[in-house]
Amino acid sequence: MPSLRRDVLAHLATGTFVAKAESVIMLGPPGIGMTYLRIGRGVKAASNWIARLQAAHQAGRHDAELKKIRAATS
Repeated sequence: MPSLRRDVLAHLATGTFVAKAESVIMLGPPGIGMTYLRIGRGVKAASNWIARLQAAHQAGRHDAELKKIRAATS
């Protein structure tokens, strides 16, 4: 998406909108990379959740962390 500003992309990369249950809408003509950005965002979010759950599992607080993630995404 050539029109997407770098600061907006950096903000999306933080994932803070997920915890706040905010929506992100990308509009534009076909072929400008919106799907790639959405897929990349989803993969990064999943990787972050996996890392959080791994760390919580090792610390013996897996169930509590899973509850936090569920609460943040519901």
